[in-house]
Amino acid sequence: MNNAIKGVPWEQCRGIETTDVNDYLILIQAPIEKVAQAISQVRQVVVWERDVYEHEIEILAYGFIIFQFRGHSWTVISQASSIGYSVTLDEEDAQSLSNLLHTKAICYLISDTGLKIGYKFYNCNELLEELYFTSEIEGEFDDEYEEEEEEDDDTKIEGTYHFQSHLRQLNAKDIENPYVFTDTFLREQDAYVPAFFHRCYLSLGQRITMRLGGLKHEDLERMDYLVLT
Repeated sequence: MNNAIKGVPWEQCRGIETTDVNDYLILIQAPIEKVAQAISQVRQVVVWERDVYEHEIEILAYGFIIFQFRGHSWTVISQASSIGYSVTLDEEDAQSLSNLLHTKAICYLISDTGLKIGYKFYNCNELLEELYFTSEIEGEFDDEYEEEEEEDDDTKIEGTYHFQSHLRQLNAKDIENPYVFTDTFLREQDAYVPAFFHRCYLSLGQRITMRLGGLKHEDLERMDYLVLT
């Protein structure tokens, strides 16, 4: 695990915090204010609350938390409601935001219960690289990939791979470990995918004071709350 709880400041965290979650995130390489404004242009935003960290908010339908760590160039978009696991921002939105802001965007998918991981990487509207992996062996990844790496196990992880890239000459069969591969890709992009929203339960209609263990207000450039129709 690579986060501030283990002594690494949030400002320095890169790569994947943990694979032991089910999550879907969009990352945009732009300041949070510009990302929020761009979301308002590509989708209808009915609520936009700025700087909500350590303040009370009400969790509404189709709500999203967007945040930017201090010292990071990427803004992260994360669903704020755990009801139904529905995603209202998807890869088409990420591509539109990439085009509108003339920047990079990453759609990131992880499922420890579904044994899946993947990403799509855009730059200025163009899809440059994508990876999708799903395991066919139930229970193969009960532990985090870091533990496998520590064991120095070079055995290829079996499953279904899909990989395409305009950035490098590489085939899906060349990827030994999709978890390590994705972590390395994110580090190369200077990006970080945290998992701290999985340490709290958010439900529709709930009023909460937005606080997350180990995260201080000064660790963030800002955190905003957006609700879409």
